[in-house]
Amino acid sequence: MGIRAAGAVEAEFADFVREASPRLLRTAYWVCGDAHQAQDLVQSALEKVYLRWSRLRGGDPVAYARRCLVNEHTDTWRRRRRESLTEVPAEKPVTDAEPEDTRALHRMLATLAPRERQAVVLRHYVGLSEAETAQTLGCSVGTVKSSCSRGLARLREQTAKRGPAVRSDFIDESDLEAIFHSASVPDMSVGVDAVIGRARRTRARRRGAAVSGTSALALVVGGVWLGLPGGRDRASTDPAAPTRTTRTLLTPVSASVQVPDVEADGRQAPGVTYDVRLDPGAGAGGADRVSVSGGGRGAEVDVRPAELVGTAGVTRRVGPRDFVVVTDSAVRSIDVRLAADAEDAGATTSAGAGFGRSGLRLFAVRFDHIVPDDEVLGTLAFDGSSEQMISVMADGRAGRTMSATIPGGHGILYADEALDVIGVRGEGGASVPLSTVDERVALLWGSTGKTGAAGLFPQGSRVSSASVTWDAPGRSPGSATAEVITLEPGGRTGWYATIPSSRARTDLRSVTITWTDQHGRHTAMP
Repeated sequence: MGIRAAGAVEAEFADFVREASPRLLRTAYWVCGDAHQAQDLVQSALEKVYLRWSRLRGGDPVAYARRCLVNEHTDTWRRRRRESLTEVPAEKPVTDAEPEDTRALHRMLATLAPRERQAVVLRHYVGLSEAETAQTLGCSVGTVKSSCSRGLARLREQTAKRGPAVRSDFIDESDLEAIFHSASVPDMSVGVDAVIGRARRTRARRRGAAVSGTSALALVVGGVWLGLPGGRDRASTDPAAPTRTTRTLLTPVSASVQVPDVEADGRQAPGVTYDVRLDPGAGAGGADRVSVSGGGRGAEVDVRPAELVGTAGVTRRVGPRDFVVVTDSAVRSIDVRLAADAEDAGATTSAGAGFGRSGLRLFAVRFDHIVPDDEVLGTLAFDGSSEQMISVMADGRAGRTMSATIPGGHGILYADEALDVIGVRGEGGASVPLSTVDERVALLWGSTGKTGAAGLFPQGSRVSSASVTWDAPGRSPGSATAEVITLEPGGRTGWYATIPSSRARTDLRSVTITWTDQHGRHTAMP
């Protein structure tokens, strides 16, 4: 198994940036109408591409960059709308320094709603099909058709108002495409070094934010992340799933859940107190109904306790930054997972409460920032009865979390490709998004006196032995045997080792994992 040098990877990414950025910049310019903002949008999009480069390089990274660009633009005008309380954000005035054809096209595009403008640019400047435009915008083909239709109709209404430099015979799509490609655009550029530098800082910040009170670091194991095999939660339909009987309640149960304040990067979201109530049999079809109210918002969740056994429960949005999760009482903790390329992974706080002998538990989660629906991947939960990590996707499908108990009671190693996470629960623990660590599939975490290290071997490896070596400032290099463990369901092989340390992972300069499998002996290091 070869290990690609970081320099070669970055050179490959740099070539991509030089080739793709001019077209992306022009697309961003017509989408937003401002050269400076266009450069910011493209730089942000390329940072996200860099964080996923190992996966995107063999596919269509330009399409992914376009989607990130459009999402960033959408978030920007939504923030401005909230701040200004206007329907459409004010666009930077067109200056006399721009050519007349550009100024006239700006005046036309400024009459469109943001989503109409995005659809028109993607269809008639970039040249995407309706299906490709829908995928980029994250909407249906029907929405694309209606947005383009309204946008083109509005552009035709501006015929009498356009300047002389813009063709006055604009009546169809081909005319608009010609106008786009004949209009001039300012000189714009993005720096490769700036993109990579900011992406690295984003990765480091998100790793730190992903762990509360601990440190997490991903080690390079080149080329070993080949994807997790499919699996299912240990749901109540699984014969091997834990069986628990829940008591049938006849009277309502009320409780209160107080979610503390959450703060990250200087921003603070105040806490909220929810009044929750369980009404047995009050839901649809005789299901139990859980009602949640607080902070001027509320939600109702209909559940059947027996159906939640061995699952990650049911997640519902309560507000722009708030979620509640109703689970079986065996669930000890939950984590609402966001996409790693979300604008800001941010921080969360949560609290939970049980409903007496009902067999149900409710968790309330608050993020420090507004969370769009398309950033929510699903919910990860720890089931205390089976000692397993389990999950559910945002659309309600069972997740594919694999987990294994680390020997010696050191925690649980888990991974879920769909939820984009690899982590360890217990002894401080740590977790990082898979997509932000590229080919790095190992974790370091710890407390004074020792550091834990764990990770995954390549898909299909039949590992017979493994060891770790490390180097620390002012100390002789050390080594230790790594325990080989199997994650279920799916049978993926992982490893765990304990590294003596006078303090947390900052005491280590490097860590290397070496293993022997059916293909021979392999070594990977940062």
